[in-house]
Amino acid sequence: MVFLDSIDIGKNSRFIVEKCERCFGLFFDNHELERLLEESVSKSYFIDHHKLHSLLQYPLHKDILQYRKCPVCSKIMQRKNHLGRSGVITDVCYEHGVWLDAGELKQIQEWTALGGKKNALKDKLDEKHRHTRALHRKRARQSSYKYHKEKNSKHYFDDIFDTVSSIFGLARHW
Repeated sequence: MVFLDSIDIGKNSRFIVEKCERCFGLFFDNHELERLLEESVSKSYFIDHHKLHSLLQYPLHKDILQYRKCPVCSKIMQRKNHLGRSGVITDVCYEHGVWLDAGELKQIQEWTALGGKKNALKDKLDEKHRHTRALHRKRARQSSYKYHKEKNSKHYFDDIFDTVSSIFGLARHW
């Protein structure tokens, strides 16, 4: 059984999260982590690719493969890379929130400050645009194939009709 204490980690205002007294992990209710990052990390207007790469190569926190139970519902939580790119594997209960091991919050804040979130969202948007363009190309090919197939089949039937008409036309002259 996990014993959690409620603590205030806010800088400018109260921000209450739950902390494990044994391992110092933190549990954020749904959307609290995003709100904390918005409030605590200064806006990054550029992406420092060099420092982001270095942070991913030499993380501040080493992940230990461990499946955790949600402190609210006791179901096994899903392990997810924060925003798919941060290198921090969080434990997620989609109903209740996110568990961060000791040190992971600091790494997520550092990654966010270096423009990691901006970079991840940009890459996700680029991927969506690539997928949309590929879908449009596929539909255009299908439409073109269907048009040519219909066009060719019409020509085929037109040719047969012309041949039959010619035969009947010759038969009338005899």
